[in-house]
Amino acid sequence: MAGKFGNWMMNVGIAVAVLVAAVLLYAFYVRISTPIPDPMRLDGETDLLGSTIQVQVLNGAGVDNLGLQMENHLISLGFDVVETDNFRKGMEKTVILDRLGNLDASEQVALAIEANSERISTDILVDYYLDATIIIGRDYQEFLPWKVPDLEEVN
Repeated sequence: MAGKFGNWMMNVGIAVAVLVAAVLLYAFYVRISTPIPDPMRLDGETDLLGSTIQVQVLNGAGVDNLGLQMENHLISLGFDVVETDNFRKGMEKTVILDRLGNLDASEQVALAIEANSERISTDILVDYYLDATIIIGRDYQEFLPWKVPDLEEVN
């Protein structure tokens, strides 16, 4: 009886090890298949300091701490978040505003939150000294860092 129990435990151990390996391989696949945004400016012809894309984050969704969560997400990717504040409540859609006429920088910000380029519009404010503004809307759950990955999307 002890021999059967030992074999059964070894089989369970092997099954658990295979399951853990499968999860790790899946996580590795997701990591290498996801495009990574580049937080560096492509053109150095701005009056802004440094070469890192500078972003302003505004919370227009009316939900507490969304701006801070977005700030932490962008900083973890290497962006320079120069301001986080509230915007008027009731913004339905999340938008990215190009503040310098440098669409490349705004596209990198869009990539960082997994937004499509249709969310980008130009509103140049040279006095702001930043590349882009993200205004978080009520649809915030469609974007990183709140977006829940769809397993079918990866496969």
